[in-house]
Order: sequence, then structure tokens, then C-alpha cells
Amino acid sequence: MTRGHSRIARRAAVRANLLMMAWALLASPVAAEHVAAGVSAAPIAGESTLAWSRAQTSARVGNGAAQDGAFPASAQRIAATISSGDDSLSRPPSDPLGHRGESSSRGNYLAGLGPPSSWRFEDIQDVRISFALPPDVDIGAGDGGDIDGGTRLGLQYIQAFRSISQLEAYWFWGSEVSMHVIDDAGVQAHAVALTGHLGIAYAELQVVHFEANPYAGFGGGRFRGDGADASSSLFSEFGFRLGAFWTGGLFAYHEGFQLGLEVRLQRSRMDDLRGSGLMPFLLAGYRF
Repeated sequence: MTRGHSRIARRAAVRANLLMMAWALLASPVAAEHVAAGVSAAPIAGESTLAWSRAQTSARVGNGAAQDGAFPASAQRIAATISSGDDSLSRPPSDPLGHRGESSSRGNYLAGLGPPSSWRFEDIQDVRISFALPPDVDIGAGDGGDIDGGTRLGLQYIQAFRSISQLEAYWFWGSEVSMHVIDDAGVQAHAVALTGHLGIAYAELQVVHFEANPYAGFGGGRFRGDGADASSSLFSEFGFRLGAFWTGGLFAYHEGFQLGLEVRLQRSRMDDLRGSGLMPFLLAGYRF
């Protein structure tokens, strides 16, 4: 059987089931009248279930049209739609993820488990804590040798603000407060920074979503070189970020705990300390 024939057969089976349900709605209040009217209670030999169901529905609609209140008008419309051969009822419903009249390409929701019709990607809010290992830094022009990049702790907030039509994706903005600490080779430094994010997230895999964006941050801190007095200094950073996050719900849009991994390609500077390279992150948080 070809794929086309298989699809037609599936639609026919779905339509037959719908016909049977519509028939049950129509026939249950007046089953005795159907027997009296001569409508067969089962398909005869050689007659397909679909043809018999349509005949039953047509007969019931014809016999019941004159009986005011014999069955609800909505049931009549369902029966008429099915009997006409319209298979729109056998197709899956439109994806409720769309907003402002937009449709979505996803069609793999389980019945009853999708988001409410009022749900939008714009409702997403993620709060996470992060731990990272910054790249090694150099002093001045680099003739001082590599210094361990230290550690970084942060608090991150991500807010979706616009869905992307026809994709399981959305634009987001974010902010991050972080503390960067270095203590190696006689160099001590710490900095507090505020970093901004603006990017895109892709959530086709449902429980896992991906984020990508450029970022930039500024702050201040204290720096003390080997044998020198401590002094205040400005801190700056910029780069590009890629992240993957798992949300502990049935779907990515559900509320739940999050675990994530990030990699950033970053350049930073504080006083004579300059760093550049890859910075891995571990994150944990919650989606509201």
C-alpha cells in the first residue's frame, strides 16, 4: 500500500469513527423510532462500515429533521459535515501556541497535554544561577605570562518578548549580575558586572531548548598586582553565547526546574588584566 493510500485509509477510519460518535449522539434519544423507520442496525453483507455509517446518518438527519428537538443542532451540523465528505474534522486541531492569529508548525502535542489557548511564548521567564571558569588572563601586553582566570558566579534572568511565526522559537532579552574572582601568581582581583543579553531561543525539542545571543557587560572592582597596592578599576566584557537547557516539565513551556550548559566566546578587561577565550558554564534555575 502506498503512502497516499495509507493516508486515505487512515482518514477514512477516522471519519468512520466520527460518524459513529455523531450517530450515537443522534440516535440515542430516539433509537426505537429508528427501528420503526426501517433503518438497519448493522451493515449488510458487502457494505462498508463507512458507507453504512453515512447511510445511517443521512437517514437519521432526514427522519429527525421534522422532529423538533429530537437531537441538538450542533449534532446535525456535525453529521452534515461528515456526510458531505469534508475531512476537516479528521485533521488535527491548529496549534494553540500561535498568537495574534499566527499558526505554528508543531503538530505533535498529546491530547489534553498542550498549553492553554491563552498561552504564549511571551509568558516565559527563566531565573538561573551560574558557575563558570573564565579563560586565563594576561597582564599588560602579555609579557607577564598566563594567570588563572579564576571563577565566576552569576544570577541570570531571561524574558521572552516575541514569538517567531511558523517556528517553535522566540526572541528574548536578559540581564545578568556576576562576580568574577582571580587569585593567582600574586595577582588578586575581583569585579562585579551587569551584563545584557539579546538573542533567539529555539524550542522544537520541547523539554530541551537552545539559546544564542551576543552580550556585553560593564562593572567595577579592585585589582592588586604582585607587590603593588590595590586600586579600583573598571571591568568590561563582550562576546557570544550558546546554551542548551532542560526544563523539568512535560514540555519546554511548562513551569519547572532547569539545568543548562553554556559556552561563551569572550573578551574581558580590568585594569591591566586582559582575557579572551572560551568560558564554560553550569546553570540551574527555574522557569516561571
